[in-house]
Amino acid sequence: MLTNRTLPARLLAPLPACVLLLGAVAQAAAPAGQTTSPAVPVADFASSTSGWTATGTGTVEQTPGVGHGGPGALAVTSSGARTGGRSAPFSVTAGLRYRAGGWVRAQTTARTVSLGLEFRDGAGTVIGTQTGQALPDSAQTWMPLSDVLGFAPSGAVSGQVVLLDVDGPAGDVQLLDDIVVTRTEGSPAGLAGPLTTSGPLVLDSTGQVVHLQGVDLDGLQTSSTAGVSTSEIAVARSWGANFVRIPMAQNFLLSGDCSYDSAYQGRIDALVSFATNRGMLVLLDLHTQAVVPCSTPRQQAMPDAKSVTFWRLLASRYRTNPLVAFDLYNEPHDVSDVVWRDGGTVLSGGMRYRAAGLQQLYDTVRGAGAENLVFTSGPNWASSYPTQAPLTGTRNVVHAVHSYTCPRGTPESGAKCSTGPDGTVYDPTGVLGRFDGLTSRVPLMLTEFGFPSAQESRYNARAIAYVTAHGWVGWNAFTFDGGNAGMFSLWKNTAGTIDPNPAGMPIMLGMLGS
Repeated sequence: MLTNRTLPARLLAPLPACVLLLGAVAQAAAPAGQTTSPAVPVADFASSTSGWTATGTGTVEQTPGVGHGGPGALAVTSSGARTGGRSAPFSVTAGLRYRAGGWVRAQTTARTVSLGLEFRDGAGTVIGTQTGQALPDSAQTWMPLSDVLGFAPSGAVSGQVVLLDVDGPAGDVQLLDDIVVTRTEGSPAGLAGPLTTSGPLVLDSTGQVVHLQGVDLDGLQTSSTAGVSTSEIAVARSWGANFVRIPMAQNFLLSGDCSYDSAYQGRIDALVSFATNRGMLVLLDLHTQAVVPCSTPRQQAMPDAKSVTFWRLLASRYRTNPLVAFDLYNEPHDVSDVVWRDGGTVLSGGMRYRAAGLQQLYDTVRGAGAENLVFTSGPNWASSYPTQAPLTGTRNVVHAVHSYTCPRGTPESGAKCSTGPDGTVYDPTGVLGRFDGLTSRVPLMLTEFGFPSAQESRYNARAIAYVTAHGWVGWNAFTFDGGNAGMFSLWKNTAGTIDPNPAGMPIMLGMLGS
């Protein structure tokens, strides 16, 4: 594990608030089973260029008069857009995760800059690249570069860090300092079930505090044959996940329903078995149902009478698996706290029906003999807590929170977004801050969050930083389905790689915990 003793004192000062704005992830302790260590010494440019060279026809020069944490920085003069500097090659091991970070400041004019990683084979040919999010820097203060992360591909023997001056003209100068490169090997140790709650914490069978980090396996809530497979879980595990959430549709599971698929339960069983055999917690989520008979299951305001049968079946089936948890209903909305808890008449999907309350669903799970963890999403699309009518007589319950500022697209695409307290769409604290009064007594977990751009890391980074700093049980990012075409996709998935895209990089970084 990377410790404070590994880094020079000049890098250990507290990070400014702007770090969270720009994408650094607040870190919990590294999960047991993973080891993170320096891949190369920190490049602080105190007395030399540390082996860095220019790309194109630019230049690099050690500059003694300025620096991020102490005297010395690297002045990188570009030769045009998307040029800059490159580190000396360093040895890599195929299959390990590598991360690079650092600090930048414009010499005169702020530009958009990013870090990249290049991996080369024994002949010196580039066989893999990763590029972090491009962010604006400042001519007034040092800014953290967005971390870039990726796996060294098969056949890779060396790597290099690259600074890209994305939009600066030829002759533009950027100052670079304190470049840190680390490698991580191993996977998190498996969770020891059964898991239980104690105050605001979740504990394993040995009494140790559990921190959950995972991804949403999107798809099986809308199609019984969606292409969600164990390969997605394997990739999530390789990133460092110890948790997966599987959204489901009740109509595919219940025999007698016109949408019933006799193979659906088997697909869920296979995913559950694969994940829990690897020590991961699986959260089964009642996500959709069809209130109009024989229509496509979709999100509704509340569960219905069939939801009771759904949970009786699943709780009975998985009650002996201590690494299965139950998410009673996804994003209840447009109901009062009392209806949320006790049920009542609701209008959803063009139909008025009698909703089952979450208290009834909880009691159904416990009545089936299941003592597994139960997750409850509150009203207002899981963005609030049912203060006026909380569940009663409960045990081993985690309150689930969902947080989005742009649920249907980016502002640039014309989608309607909300802003956080800082006035930007990258600030999740407007939602997450609603739960500050509960953090000392209620287990809280962020079970859905994301931003609809594969190239945008700031929202995800800040959400993880917030829940980590406030002692939440953990977080689960949306979404992970093996594709890269969705707005919220986290997986680069190019040419068969298992690398994250920029949006997924803070997810992997949070899983490293280092």
